[in-house]
Amino acid sequence: MRSAVLLLFIISLCLPTLSAETAAWDKPDADLIKSIIQKRTLQEQKKIYEKNLRIINADWLYAAARYAYALESNYTTDTGLRMAEALEEIARRKGLTTNIITARYTSGDIWLDYKYNYRMAEKAYSGALALSRSDGNVLWQARCINRIGDVFYRERDYRAAENRYQTALPLYRKAGSEFGEANCFKRFGDIAVLKSDFTVAHNHYAEALSRYRKLGSTLGVANCLKRLGDIAFYTSDRVKSHELYTAALDLYSRAGSLLGQANCIRMLGELAYHQKNEKTAERNYRKAMGLYRKINSSQGEAGCIKGLIPLEYKKKNFKKGDTLTADALILYKKAGASLSTANQVYSLASVAFNYSRFDASDRLFREAGSLYGAALSPIGSANCMYRRADICIQKNDTSAAERLYSSALALYKSAQATLGEANCLSMQADILLRRYDLSRARKQYLAARDRYSKAGSVVGEANCIFSIGDIAFHERRYRKAADLYREAESLYKKAGSELGIRNCGLRLKGLERLHHSSSLREIHPRLFQNPVRKSMLFPGTSFYGSNIPLLRTAFFI
Repeated sequence: MRSAVLLLFIISLCLPTLSAETAAWDKPDADLIKSIIQKRTLQEQKKIYEKNLRIINADWLYAAARYAYALESNYTTDTGLRMAEALEEIARRKGLTTNIITARYTSGDIWLDYKYNYRMAEKAYSGALALSRSDGNVLWQARCINRIGDVFYRERDYRAAENRYQTALPLYRKAGSEFGEANCFKRFGDIAVLKSDFTVAHNHYAEALSRYRKLGSTLGVANCLKRLGDIAFYTSDRVKSHELYTAALDLYSRAGSLLGQANCIRMLGELAYHQKNEKTAERNYRKAMGLYRKINSSQGEAGCIKGLIPLEYKKKNFKKGDTLTADALILYKKAGASLSTANQVYSLASVAFNYSRFDASDRLFREAGSLYGAALSPIGSANCMYRRADICIQKNDTSAAERLYSSALALYKSAQATLGEANCLSMQADILLRRYDLSRARKQYLAARDRYSKAGSVVGEANCIFSIGDIAFHERRYRKAADLYREAESLYKKAGSELGIRNCGLRLKGLERLHHSSSLREIHPRLFQNPVRKSMLFPGTSFYGSNIPLLRTAFFI
C-alpha cells in the first residue's frame, strides 16, 4: 500500500455540524454585517448596530456567524474572521453569552477548515469552551471539545483526538444532539481505520451514516460514504471502493464541498494507479490538485504531487520525479515545523525509497528526523533512523545500518515502543545472519520474538521463527528447520499473510528437494550463500530473502 494513501487521513474533513438556522437570512442581512466590519473603529460599528437593534437579536447573530463561516473567500481573505470578531463584540454588548460562544467557535472553524492554522483554531475553541463551561451550556461544551478533537486529529495526535471525542459523546447525549453523536461515531471510525481495525471502523461509520441520513445531512452522508470507500480500498475491494467514492463525490458536489470533491477525486486517482490505469490516475491527481489549489490546501496539493512522483519514476523521468518531490516538500513545509509536517516529509522519503532513490530518500528522512526532534517525538525520530538503516542495507553498508538500528532501538526503548524495539532487534539479527554469526543471530531473533509477542504482532513472531528456521538449516538441523517453518506457516495463516505462507512453502519444498538429493545433503550450508546454488533448493528466491519480503510489521507514529 502506498504511503500516500494513508496520508489522505490528514485532510479528511468532518465539517462543523451545526444545523444553522439561516432560513431567514437574506441579502440585506449580509449587507448589514458587511457594513459593520467595514467600519474601522468599534465606535463606528456600535452606531450601525444600534440603528438596527430590532434586527440584531440572538437568532440574527447566530445566522450571521454561520454566514461568516460559509464564505468561500475565507480561503484567501480574513473577511469571515473579522465578521466573527465583530459578532463577538456585539454579543458582548448585548449580554448574549451563547452568541459570544458561537462567534468564538466560528473563528475556530475558519482557522481550522480554511486557514489550516491549528494553533489558532485550538485557541478559539478553548476560549469558547471555557465560556460554555462557566455558562453551564452542555451542548456547546460538547461541540467545542469535539472540534478540539478535530484539531488533534488533523495534527495526527490520534490518542488525544480520540480522548476528546469520547469526552464529547456523553455530553452530546445529555444535550440530546443526535447530530453531535453522529459526528463522534464518524470520528471513532476514522481512528479505527488508522489502527487497521476495519470491522470496528465499518460499524462506527454505519452507525454515523444511519443518523446522518435520518437527519438529512448531505455532507455527513458523503463523509461516511467516502470513508467506507477507503475501507473497501484498503481491503482491495476495488469495485466497491469505486462505487462509494463516486457516490460520495456526487453528494459533495451537491453540498458544495470542494475539499470533499478533491478528496474523492484524488482517491479515484489512487484507485486507478493500483489498477495500473496510469493515465486515468494522472488525470485525477491533476484534477484534484486544481481543486486543492482553489481552496488553498497546500497539503492536499502536495498529496497529489506525491501521487504523480511514482508515475514519473516509472517512466524513467527521474529528474522530473525528483523535481516533484522538491515541490511537494516545499508545500508540506508551508504548515511550519510540526508533527504533521514531519509525517508528511517522512511519507515523501518513503516514496523515494520505494523507487530506489536512496540518496534523496536519506536526505528526506534526515529532514523528517529533525522535524520530529523539534516536535519532541522520539518515536518519529526513531522511525527515521530505522529507515535510514534500511537504506544502508540496500547499499550493503551493514556496519552503518547496525549503528542506526542501535540508535533507533534506544529511542524506541525510551518511548516504550515495543513494536519498534522488536523491528530493530529483528533487523540486527538479520545482519548477524548475513555474517554467519548464527548463535548471536538466534539470540537476537528470540529477543525480537518476545517483543513482537508483547506487542501482539503475529506476523512479527512468524518472521522471527522463519529466520530461526534458516539458522537451523545452516546448522544442518533439517528436521528442526522444517518444524520451525511449519510453526511460522501456522502463524502466517493466523495472520492471513499469503506471502508468509508462500515463503514457508518455498522453504519446505527446498528441504524436500534436499532430502531426495544425497549429493546436496552433504554440501556444507555455507555454500548455499551463493544465490545461484541456493536457487536449486529454493526456486524463485535467494536464501536470505533479497527476493523474499521480510514482512516487517508496520509501526505507527
